[in-house]
Parts: sequence; C-alpha cells; structure tokens
Amino acid sequence: MRLSMGLRTGASILALALLLTVFSGGVEAQMRSDVRALLDQGLDLLQQGKAEEAQGKFEQALLLDPTADEALDFVDRAGVEQILQQLRRNHSGDVAKQLNKLLQITALETRRRARDDAAINTALDTYFGSTDIQEQTRTIYRAVSEHGVYLMPGLVERLAVQETRTRTRAILGMTKISDDAVLPLTRVLHHSDPQVVLGAIAALKKIANDAAVPSLRWLAESTSDQIVKGAALDALDKLDPRSANSSAYELLLTQAGEFFRNPSYMYRTYHDPVVWALTDGALGYKDTHSWIVNELRAEQLITDALSLDERGSEARVWNVCNKLAQYAEYRAAVRLLEEKGADESKKTELEAEASDMIAVRYSFPYSQPAAVLYSALGRALDESRPEVAIEVIGAIRDSHTEGRRIRSVDGELLRAQEYAHRGVAFTAAECIAYMNPASGFRGSDRTLESICEGLVEAGARVALTIASSENDQLFSTDLLRRSHVVSFAAETGMAGVNRAKSFPPEDIIVISTNLSDMTPADVIRRLRADERTMEIPIFVLADGDFAKAEATYTDEAKKVQVIQRSIDPLRLKGILDGLFADDPSERGRSKEIAARAANALRYLATRESVFDLNLAQDALVTVLENRDDEVRIAACGALGSMGYSRATPALVRICNDPGTAEPLHVAALTALGDIESTGGSVDGTVTEVLDKGIMNGSAKIKQAAARSKGKIRPGM
Repeated sequence: MRLSMGLRTGASILALALLLTVFSGGVEAQMRSDVRALLDQGLDLLQQGKAEEAQGKFEQALLLDPTADEALDFVDRAGVEQILQQLRRNHSGDVAKQLNKLLQITALETRRRARDDAAINTALDTYFGSTDIQEQTRTIYRAVSEHGVYLMPGLVERLAVQETRTRTRAILGMTKISDDAVLPLTRVLHHSDPQVVLGAIAALKKIANDAAVPSLRWLAESTSDQIVKGAALDALDKLDPRSANSSAYELLLTQAGEFFRNPSYMYRTYHDPVVWALTDGALGYKDTHSWIVNELRAEQLITDALSLDERGSEARVWNVCNKLAQYAEYRAAVRLLEEKGADESKKTELEAEASDMIAVRYSFPYSQPAAVLYSALGRALDESRPEVAIEVIGAIRDSHTEGRRIRSVDGELLRAQEYAHRGVAFTAAECIAYMNPASGFRGSDRTLESICEGLVEAGARVALTIASSENDQLFSTDLLRRSHVVSFAAETGMAGVNRAKSFPPEDIIVISTNLSDMTPADVIRRLRADERTMEIPIFVLADGDFAKAEATYTDEAKKVQVIQRSIDPLRLKGILDGLFADDPSERGRSKEIAARAANALRYLATRESVFDLNLAQDALVTVLENRDDEVRIAACGALGSMGYSRATPALVRICNDPGTAEPLHVAALTALGDIESTGGSVDGTVTEVLDKGIMNGSAKIKQAAARSKGKIRPGM
C-alpha cells in the first residue's frame, strides 16, 4: 500500500531520527568478543564523523561472523551517515528534506516486476561497482523497485565471492527486497558452499520473517557443518525461540499445509507466479500457473520433510494430497478452457503439461500403500478440498480395487460418501460399487442413492433448491418436478453455496427468501463471485410481497429472476425452455457422470452383490429416454444384466427408431435378449424387433439380433 506524501515525509524523518540516535548506544552482549570489539571501534569512529572508516570496521566484524545482524545493521547505518555527510557538503537547506527527496526518488512501487536480464545485470554491476554510497543507495532501491525479487539470482551469485564488501552489499540488497526474498533464500539454504549458506542465513535473520523458520530448522538438523548449524540455530532463536520445541519435520509439514489451504500465503499480487529452485549451485526460477504455484511451493517443503524421514507417514499423506491437488487444478483449468475457450498459446501450454499431469494421477498412486491413500482422503475432506478428495478416491479405485471383492469399506470412504459435495459423494459411491463389499455395511443404502443421482444428471435438467423451511423445499421440489426438472436441496445458504460448486453443476438454482443463515442477496453475491457458478440462472422464490422481492433481487445481467410461489408449472416450464433454448444438448460432464453410474450398476448386476439393485432399475429406464448414446448404451447393459422386464418397451422404441446409431441399436438388441431369456412368454413386439434386426444391412446388428433370438428360442 502506498503512503501519502505527508506520511512518507513524516516516516522518513522519524526513520532518520531513529537511525541517528542508535549510534550513541552500546553493542548488545551475546556475541563474540572480537566482533564486539570491532563494533565498538566502529561506533567510536562513527561518532567522530568518520563514517567510511566505521563501515570498514563493521565489515571486518562481518568477516569474522557473517551472520552477525548487529554488524549488518551498523554497515547499513554507516551508509546512511555517509549520505547525510554528502548532503551537508553538497546541498544547502534542511538535510531532512534532502534525505526525504532521495527516499522519494527510490521509493518502492507495488507493481509487476520487470525480468529484463540485461537491465538487471547493469543495475547489479553499478551497485557493486560504485564507490559512492549515495549512488549505491539510489541504484539498489531503484533496482528493487524495478526488478524486485528477480535480483536474487545475481545477489546470491555474489555471496560466493571472497571479498567481504561484495558479500555484505549482496546481503544488504536482499534485505531491501525484504519479505519477497524469503522463499528464494530458503532454497539457497540447500547450497553446497557454506559461505553462501551463511550469507542466506544473515539475510533471513535481518528480514525476520518467520516463514523461514521451517527451512532454517531443517538446515540445523541436516547440516554437518557446525558453523552453519550454529548460525541457523542463532537465527532461529531470534525469529522464533519457540520453534526449538518442534522438529523440522513437523514445521515443514505445517507450513506445507498452510500453502495447501491458503492461496494467499506468501503470495503477492504483483509477483509473477514462479517457483524458486537451486540447480548446480545457481538460484533460478521457473514460470508456472497462478492456480498451481502454492502446491509447487508446498511440494518443496514436503520433499525436505521426506529427506529427513522418507518413510514418515504424515509427509507421505501430504505428498499424495498435494500431488493430486496439482492434477485437480490442472483438470479444472482444462475444463474451463473447453467450456469458455482461450487463445491457442494457452491451449498449447496446457497440452504440453498433459503427460506430466497424467503421470501424477495414474502412475504415482500405485507407489502408495492403501493406508496412505485413505489417510490422504481424510486429509482432503478435513481441509475442505473436494476436488482433491475426488482425485484421491479415483486413485484408490484405480490402484487398490482391481476387481476384487473387499470384506469391509474403509471409514474414510464411508465418510466421503456422506460428504455434502455431490461430486465427492458420487465418486465414493462409485468406488464402493466396484469394490463390491462382501457383506452389508453402514451407509450401503446411500451408495445406490448416490449412483442413481448420477444417473439423473443425464435424464433431466437439474436444480438446486436452497430453502431452510421444509415446506419450501417440498413445494419447490414438486413445482420443479412438474416442470420436468429434478431438484436437490440444501437447508442453509452456506450449504447451498458449497453444494452449487459440485460437479456437474446444476442447470438452475432456486433460493427461498426465508433462509436461516443469510439473505438471498448474500447467497447470490457468493455464487456470482465463483467461476463455477457465475453463469447458472438463479430464481428467487418470493413468499409475500412479490413486488418488493422483484425490485430487490431481479438482475437481468446476472441472470436472476423472481418467481411467485403461485406460478403455474407450465409457465415455469416455458420460462426454462426459453432460458435453455440456445443451450447445446450435449451436456458433457453430466453425461460422463451418468455413463459412469450406469457402468457401475452394470458391474454390480453381473456379480453377487449385497446391494438391492431393484432400487436403480427405474432410474436406468429413465436414462433410456435420454438422447445421449454413451449413457443409453451403458444403461442397456445394466438393464440387460438385471433382467428388468419393465425396460422392454423403451428398448423396443430404441430399436424401432430409424435414427438410432449402430452401437446403441446393438446394445438395445442385446439387452432385449438378456431380459426376455429370463422370463416366460415373449412379447410379440420383441420378436418383431429381433426379426427386423436380422434383416438389417449392418453385420453387427444382424449378429446381435440373431444372438438375442437364440437366447429367447434355444435351438433355433
């Protein structure tokens, strides 16, 4: 945040006063006696006005102890005194005004940083090559303002030189970058050169941001260099003395968790999203996406924790969550690209990352024990990361189900099945279905219920009703049903907001004006602030003063309409038909879920199961009326395996429809054979359809019809 001119002036003068008054104080204890002696000599020289000679003494002290932050302070202050002396010699008038003018020229700006390598190198060469302290100050502040954290590679490079003054200026330059230098400096702690590591410790100690504590503790526990270890412990004692009660392993994972759950942690809006790393002794960065940067930063900390305990279960759990969070974020970006479009460069960029992301999702989980994956699922649920939970459940299904029947369902999976997010609940139910438990379990009825909800997605428009009153919920559900819309309910505004972000999204959202926890306006504001729900049409169900509600909530630009409780269902259907007139019929994500649900039911129908599949039969028949072939083919297979005779009329209609594609026609004929072979007398319409199929020009349709007729009439 920028300060006003007056505040900056006052702050600058106050800072000047503070700097000048500390010169008369003594040097604190708890430092080496030879370092203390040099600092005392430097202070004497400074009080005599010999600022340059004083700076030399302070730099000698730093040569003896590179992490002595008092010495670093005095080097900085001696520089300020030299600037004051120059101002007194070369300028007339108020020295404070002159200093304030200098600070205005070099003031930091909150803006995007320029990554011009040539300009950065020129600025650093000027900074390190100049002997004029005023020019040095102008140069470093301007460079920090212009390039910010991208000065760090050049500054770190100079930590390795033997000349003390260069190393000191490098450390001071880092402190001017301040908090933004912390993340790259924590990577520098991995450097093989102790001199460079000591310089990084000195800068972190001076910046005094406790985000460096976990990495400093890691260094203290992992290094064999006693000087480096002592410096790290000294810095820790200054930054957070209480950290001595925690291990580096614990601190690293705690901070990784902070990155995982808090997108704003250690993130400045003016930064490009970059991840810092040390490669062959050189600090560098790689560009990444803003939506994955925190997961990549957390990964560095988790890797450090695993280096201390490679079998540590807590680190492995965080590792699974964090890696699958990266995949979930990637999938969300791809989905958004498909739905809303983007330039070709963005598309190419995402496609280039596909192989790495697929490896994260489909290769990595196989290396993890089931216990770690289940714990990761619990962690994702605890952290309210439903998209991560969905990917963890998928990984469990892929890597640990393998078509074998399980004896019992893990508690975390049962918990996921009850989760408020429909996507999590469905994915958990699907996973349990493929595990096909050998005996009944708590929540087994919920498994089929969730799978059938997934089937509904393909067969009808879907609404979310947010209503605290049970009467409002029942009324809305009935009204929507008569308008050919299936609805799901949320009892509070906040629950509704969270559920609306489920996948697949609802087609419409209905909000009652009588909510228990927030106003409809609050709910609407939250829904419109999220990319996943900003375009979903919203209806406010008015109960009472309709004119007032209409004036309060109607917003055509935001697709918000007010409807009366007394609205005729046919009129509402007309409104909805008009609303979706230009909407493509291919609702891809809904159909994907529905097809998965039908395939899960088909899997259960071909095996001995504890589930009562009769509960799913009518839902499967409803799906046959849908126009999407992928879902209908899966439903045909499930109904055929179940032998559900009430599906016969719908299957016959599919076979008689001249527009039916070959794969669906084959699936319907096969299902008819499976169903009719389990009953007694065969309906004449079925025989007619099969005979017609045998005469069809398609070889596959002929084969399917003949096979089905053979099942119905053995020995044909």
